[in-house]
Amino acid sequence: VAGNIQSGGGMPVNNIAKWNGTSWSGVGQGLPYVIRELEYFQNKIYITGFLVNTPTSYLVSFDGTSWSSNLGSFDRNVNGIFVKNNDLIIYGYFQLFNTDSVNGIISYNGSSFYYFPKSFRDGVHSAELIDTTIYAMNPSQDTISFFNGSLWTPYYIDSTSWNKLVQLFSYHDSLYFVVDSNYSGATYDYLVLKKLNTDLSIEDILKIRKDHSENIIRNILTVNDEIHVTGFLDHIEDTLALSYFLYDGSLWTNPGKV
Repeated sequence: VAGNIQSGGGMPVNNIAKWNGTSWSGVGQGLPYVIRELEYFQNKIYITGFLVNTPTSYLVSFDGTSWSSNLGSFDRNVNGIFVKNNDLIIYGYFQLFNTDSVNGIISYNGSSFYYFPKSFRDGVHSAELIDTTIYAMNPSQDTISFFNGSLWTPYYIDSTSWNKLVQLFSYHDSLYFVVDSNYSGATYDYLVLKKLNTDLSIEDILKIRKDHSENIIRNILTVNDEIHVTGFLDHIEDTLALSYFLYDGSLWTNPGKV
């Protein structure tokens, strides 16, 4: 577990802690960074984090004994990391890695870094891996693109002025995304989970009514046949619901406030 934490189960930790089934403890000496992302890759734990009140993010690893020195720095937020085959994919709003000009997404094979072709103005907000294909979302352009091995190719563009693409996720090897819908003629605004079919047709699978501007989705997790949605949420459609929604493959339920 990582973030901006100083204790776990009463034990002092330094922004990252581990659970052995009985108790919490720190991971090595911990880190001075507020940790945003964590991933296991090539028998090491990799994290990205930042120092409070600074825009710079850093990449470091833990080999089970000690933390590495800084592997690199990013001039802006890192939004996510994930593993693709033998590469660690790192994406975010950054435009510089160390002093090199990049465009929001790079990869690391354990010894060297690869810079994807530049394509994303303002970086990458969300990305998803399906089979061996990387999909990336640039919300400022309301575009989802995929990497064909040599360049980024637009896959889906939302041309409606009242929709803003905010998050990608996958379920049963299909691509889904979240739209923040602010149609001026509607009674309410909604966060809408949509399925993007291979023929580029769209299916709405969940509408979350926004009663407040602070209504946001924090996390979407897919496990087996379930989709778990958490955040500051009030309604499924127009029915009162709280914080945590669960989809079992056929029905959305609200197990309760968390």
